[in-house]
Amino acid sequence: MAENSPEVVKTNEPFELWAFPSINDLVIHHKVDENTEKPEEADETHEAPNPEKESLILQLELLTKINQELAQSVKQIDETLLTQIITCIKKVTHKIILSELKQNDDALAAMIENTLETLKTQSPCTILISPDDFQRLQNLKSDGTITAIQPEPSLSEGDYKIITPTGSISAILTERIETLFGLTK
Repeated sequence: MAENSPEVVKTNEPFELWAFPSINDLVIHHKVDENTEKPEEADETHEAPNPEKESLILQLELLTKINQELAQSVKQIDETLLTQIITCIKKVTHKIILSELKQNDDALAAMIENTLETLKTQSPCTILISPDDFQRLQNLKSDGTITAIQPEPSLSEGDYKIITPTGSISAILTERIETLFGLTK
């Protein structure tokens, strides 16, 4: 036999006409030359250029880009609309509260008394309110903790400050509305 040809080794098992021999029945021994180079397998399969496929891929990429730009524009519009709606609601809320305060003199007095109860102070205090509110609340009745009610030109209608010997608290209507909407900074 030649040196590079496969060597076949047969076993002594009987051969059947309709049965094929198993791998164990035939043992093939190859002598592999140590200098033999194995072909490198290609990492990519190369297909013939397909202009229709390339055109579809390009169209898909363009549509994806357009979709992303539209989604970004819609998001910006949504954020702008939401901000405008919240601003509108805050303005309407402010006007409704001011209207209620003008129609009902007791409403601002009740807000001040509620704040005093929350403070739980027995110390004498001074109440500062807007000049417009001062005209309506000059005769605010108290349990003796309010020593003076004074107009403060820097305050708007519905705003008030309570000043005690230990500190002060400001109740500014616009800030309370911001807090109501959870938008305090």
